[in-house]
Amino acid sequence: MVIIQGIGIAPGVVTGKARIWKGKPLGVVGSGAVQAVTTPEEEVRRFDGAVSQAVLELKDLMTILGPEDLSMDILDTHLELLQDPQLAQDVSDKIQAYNLSAQEAFLEVLQHYVLLFEAMEDPYLKARADDIKDMGNRILKYLQQAPFPTQEEASFQAGTILIAEDLSPTDVIKLDTKVIAGIVTQKGNSTSHAFIIARAKGIPTITGCGSELDQISDSDFMMLDGGEGKVFLYPTKDTLDLYAGNGQATQAKVIQLTPTVAVSNNGKQIPVMANASGLEDLDRIWAYGAEGIGLLRTEWLFMSKDRFPNEEEQFELYSNLALKSKGKPLTIRTLDIGGDKPLPYFPLPPETNPFLGYRGIRISMDYPGLFQTQVKAILRAAVFGQFRILLPMIATMEELRWARKQVSIAITSLQSSGHAFESSVPVGIMIETPGAALIADLLAREADFFSLGTNDLIQYTLAADRMNEKVRQLYDPFHPGIWRLIKSIIDQAHAAGLKVSMCGEMAAHPLVTIPLLGLGLDAFSLNPTDIPLIKNNIQKTPPGLAEKVLANLLKMDHAKAVQSYLKEITT
Repeated sequence: MVIIQGIGIAPGVVTGKARIWKGKPLGVVGSGAVQAVTTPEEEVRRFDGAVSQAVLELKDLMTILGPEDLSMDILDTHLELLQDPQLAQDVSDKIQAYNLSAQEAFLEVLQHYVLLFEAMEDPYLKARADDIKDMGNRILKYLQQAPFPTQEEASFQAGTILIAEDLSPTDVIKLDTKVIAGIVTQKGNSTSHAFIIARAKGIPTITGCGSELDQISDSDFMMLDGGEGKVFLYPTKDTLDLYAGNGQATQAKVIQLTPTVAVSNNGKQIPVMANASGLEDLDRIWAYGAEGIGLLRTEWLFMSKDRFPNEEEQFELYSNLALKSKGKPLTIRTLDIGGDKPLPYFPLPPETNPFLGYRGIRISMDYPGLFQTQVKAILRAAVFGQFRILLPMIATMEELRWARKQVSIAITSLQSSGHAFESSVPVGIMIETPGAALIADLLAREADFFSLGTNDLIQYTLAADRMNEKVRQLYDPFHPGIWRLIKSIIDQAHAAGLKVSMCGEMAAHPLVTIPLLGLGLDAFSLNPTDIPLIKNNIQKTPPGLAEKVLANLLKMDHAKAVQSYLKEITT
């Protein structure tokens, strides 16, 4: 038996036979022959024609799926990408300026978009590169006038476990769940739309297995544990017996818990909320049982335009969010650009280390007009909902005081404007720098709540860039120092009467739910598909166990001991 460790994306235990999918990988677009250039006008028409055909194909697929399908929101996003006037303009400009063929011009524009998103650290935004590639493949199929391979060309048998380098959202949408038992990929992002669809379809899925998948051949017998991210090649009888029946029972219980409120066994209600990036996320968020939005990333709105959105445009978005959320709490993070999130119309100076540089609240302080505009839009929209303002990248008291003063100025401005607004919107801060963590008691005097941004907090504390392959193994949420730091933050906040949520990826790790309850974490904010599992973990934790586990964990001196212990007590 061979065991391959990957990253669990969708829970469930299944057995089946491997099928190597040789489809067009997401990272390779435009490999067909480039046609000769005619005239710029003709090339522009050829591109417009390819887009029109791609739109028709996508609309046909949407018609087949029907409005109730969970994939429709994602396909709506793809349709917007195809019909984006900025895309058409960028391609036309390339054709006209450099006398390129439609295919050459489109590939250059597509590459720019893909690289822009792949460079982002935020996993949700980074994963949108896959949607852009998928859209690109649709257009290129018609520009090249040569069909790309699709799943329909493969005759999958019942019980197939699909093995692939990567999969596009369209690939997964077309999978027949009656025959596809599981998915395993070499690479991929847990927040990509392809994997979101796989989870929605209930297909146990594992990614991040790398080149170890090369040892698998067609028809090899396999077993997957989608929760633990384990791939068993020719599993032994003992292994099969150990897992027998567990996967389906666990998954059924998780789905059953989706609409419920998470209450720990000591009687404390623990809100489990969602991280979101826009209106299109809402239906999916509520379907997974989110009790609100714990982190709304607003930079996507700024990235989708060719200029800064004005107050009215932002007000319209935030008020629509409030109305569609029907009274559920919404935490809106102010603009967090810089680092891995540039704006094409707002060039920033090159930096040796942008993640430790000019970003977040630091940019807002240099451009108070931008901050004021956003805050006024939020305060106006708060009339329609239960809003909170969240400040990113806070490291000093001066930054917090500056932001609170700007909120006061915004209120004064709105009082004279005649607009209806809510003046008592809570203002909280992201704790994502060690500096903020170390003065949490001071910050708690002037903040209304804390949100733990563990993605940055862990990498800054351990001096390990989680996107750097050379040191990524040092980025470890089980490191004893991380637990001591988080405990200190929560203790200081609670001493001042503040509540603390966690919106980083650590919150979604199933092994850490119990000790986070022991720390007294007040709320979780997760990618939507992780919500049912964490609710399940909260509700099944026996009284007194969380505090006992935390006490034992805090005595440990290395990460492997912490992880092994948590695995032992959660099985």
